[in-house]
Amino acid sequence: MNILVVGHRYFVQALQAAGHSVISLGSMGKGHDIACNSPVSAVRLQHILLKRGFEPQVLFCCDDGNLPILYGQETLPWLSIFYSIDTYCNLWHIPLAHAYDFALAAQRDYARMFSDEGHAAQWFPLFYSHAGPEQNREEWLATRDIPISFVGTLQPRNIPERLPFLENFNKLRPLRFEQGEYTAVFRRSRIVLNQSAASELNFRLFEAAACGAAVLNDTDGQGFTELFSVGVDMLPVYPRLNARKAAALADFWLANPKGTARVALAGRRKVTTLHSVEARTQEFLRHCETLLQAQAPLQRLADIKRRQRLISTAYAILADDLPGTLPEHKKFYGHLAAQYLDM
Repeated sequence: MNILVVGHRYFVQALQAAGHSVISLGSMGKGHDIACNSPVSAVRLQHILLKRGFEPQVLFCCDDGNLPILYGQETLPWLSIFYSIDTYCNLWHIPLAHAYDFALAAQRDYARMFSDEGHAAQWFPLFYSHAGPEQNREEWLATRDIPISFVGTLQPRNIPERLPFLENFNKLRPLRFEQGEYTAVFRRSRIVLNQSAASELNFRLFEAAACGAAVLNDTDGQGFTELFSVGVDMLPVYPRLNARKAAALADFWLANPKGTARVALAGRRKVTTLHSVEARTQEFLRHCETLLQAQAPLQRLADIKRRQRLISTAYAILADDLPGTLPEHKKFYGHLAAQYLDM
């Protein structure tokens, strides 16, 4: 199939490896085939693709944490699927999903929110992109020279409590914590400490497990116990932001290296078998096949007026929520919201 990916390029290589022709559209500096520094209308997009000789059969919008780069997509004739990852801090995703035929949500409970709003939606958990080498227990014990680590943004704007938590943990149990490339650190770690923004199952959970570390997570919600088994392929969870209990759990498992190795290696097997980007790509393609057979785009286009009224809510939320430091963005999305209401 010809697939247009809008937003993040997570799936581009896996889709290409599966034999599909893929073009990506997104923000400048992100490696996209079509890069832009301002939102693109559906009409302009069709002109751009026509010049390239590329006629999509599927539009896949993959959340990249940014403002919408495409508008008017509800009018396009192609099958369209929206993948919402950070729904918890971007609630405008829920009304915007009316522009698409199908919504995928990375967090289980948010998938229910999409469904409650009348969307055809499904839980589509996150995944890993880089795995560590397969090891037996002896190799694991011999190569894991970092007792416990954390790699990630240390002071994200939406998680001001992260750095104080890590510093408090470090006072109780030495912790290697840093920003930057995580693979080399995770492949040497016995335990990876995970910390979430809002008790979501984040990428770090899957990447750390794929690299062969035992993961100490801070939530058992959002489908955690449906994907993993505590004490089997994941360590017991600690209460979010409770450094003392997290350190106590780390001490207990570090004192039992063979048990930690057992959990870590089982976690790696689970994740590399079921939660790779390739596995998610195949699941996505199955959705495409089902939706194309059901002629989902025709159903959307027949319902377009109702959907456009609902889509206007997404742009109104953006116009209201954006800070005053982005006046042009507020004006643009406010105008777009009003325009959609008049359709």
